Amino acid sequence: FGLYRPGIGQFSVDLNGNGVNNAVGETFSGWPAGAVEVIGDWNGDGDADLGTYNIGTGALSRDLNGDGVFQFGSEQNSFISPTTAADQPIVGNFSSTNAGVEVGLYQPSTGQFSLDANDSGVVNTGESVFTFPAGGTVVIADWDGDGIDERGTFNSTTGVLWRDQDFAQPGSALLPVQTTFLAGS
Repeated sequence: FGLYRPGIGQFSVDLNGNGVNNAVGETFSGWPAGAVEVIGDWNGDGDADLGTYNIGTGALSRDLNGDGVFQFGSEQNSFISPTTAADQPIVGNFSSTNAGVEVGLYQPSTGQFSLDANDSGVVNTGESVFTFPAGGTVVIADWDGDGIDERGTFNSTTGVLWRDQDFAQPGSALLPVQTTFLAGS
């Protein structure tokens, strides 16, 4: 388990799995304060690495070498400028060509996903921008079991889960699948 303290930019992580945070070697300070945590396998080694995203500036800070320490400059880039405080950073294995995971931003007000599919630190022309119905909560999962994550949204008011079943095909049309659950679930 782990805990991120955004007010002071500090992660506390139970690395040895004993259910207790051992302050020495399991507390990582110096991360940008005021950001939200984003965790992903940034370097493709199979282990989850620390990261933060600043919704106000669009700055993504990632621990690229897996040491838990943030090196300003070499491990920070700006990838997507947010539009509102409700925008949500997303992390997933959206490409079969990258060793690690990719990042993006979901904007609930518009239903738009913007993904940095080539891990360049910005969403380039021609990269993934997809739109779902507005107002949902983002859900990222490997819906079809092929090892590549797909996007989805869930609207708890209507009970509708929209998911993209064909994202793994580059250039394919967005094919959301609508599934209805009980409203309020």
